[in-house]
Amino acid sequence: MDFDLTDEQRMIADTVTDVMRDADGTAVWQSLVESGLLGMTYSEDDGGAGLGVLTLALALVAMGHGKDSLPVVGAAVLPGLLTSRCELPNFNASSALENAVPVAVALPENAAGLRTENGVLNGTVQTVLGGAEAQVLLLCLEGANGSACGSVELTGEGVTVTQLPLLDGQIAADITFDNVAVSLSRASEDLTGWMSDVAAVCLCAIALGAGQAMRELTRDYLTTRKQFGRPIGSFQVLQHEMVDVFHETEHFEFSSWLPPVPVTRTMRRRARKSSRR
Repeated sequence: MDFDLTDEQRMIADTVTDVMRDADGTAVWQSLVESGLLGMTYSEDDGGAGLGVLTLALALVAMGHGKDSLPVVGAAVLPGLLTSRCELPNFNASSALENAVPVAVALPENAAGLRTENGVLNGTVQTVLGGAEAQVLLLCLEGANGSACGSVELTGEGVTVTQLPLLDGQIAADITFDNVAVSLSRASEDLTGWMSDVAAVCLCAIALGAGQAMRELTRDYLTTRKQFGRPIGSFQVLQHEMVDVFHETEHFEFSSWLPPVPVTRTMRRRARKSSRR
């Protein structure tokens, strides 16, 4: 497997690193909007960058190094991937991206308690990443008749959004629908599974970045904190512990780069099948 980065991948990772370093809180989100990084997975036709999963993972590792926890996966990555692979009724991806409309995605894992019948939604979608800020929820559902996609406004009647604080500082949401109208379109059979795989890859990439950042902070502390007149990093016990930390993060990095390869291959196979129809 070739782990060498292309110039484009390095540039994207460096851009994300600069954005995360130079802004705080809401300013980070605004910087991501202004830099175009929120559109990194939207198709080029919709005004996005159309990044592949491998390049996307690199960008998310850089985001994991930041000190602010943002709903990038739920509010930017997954919406762009879904809109570029499924026709969503009543949702204009290019307009949403241009106007920075907050969007979130419900996957089958979130929607076990959701029921759709005769174009009406009832039930609850649980732990939606980016759901607390979203104005539109994109649906990627698995049902008896196969995969289906749709969109629903979260600002209308019959919708209740309950904020759900997560351990990493993000605010997710449980979203409950009470007789809310929705239009669904058929999707490819493997779309829901592919979206779930990509979501897992993206969350692992951010966790990898956070782990690398903690390793670097610990290393810096060991070289500056002194005891008995010398840096505590010179003590053999702490050196051994730091070696273990290094090995664990390196193993996690290797494990994190393995999943994007089959995910990317699946995406290419789907594209070839679509081109033959």
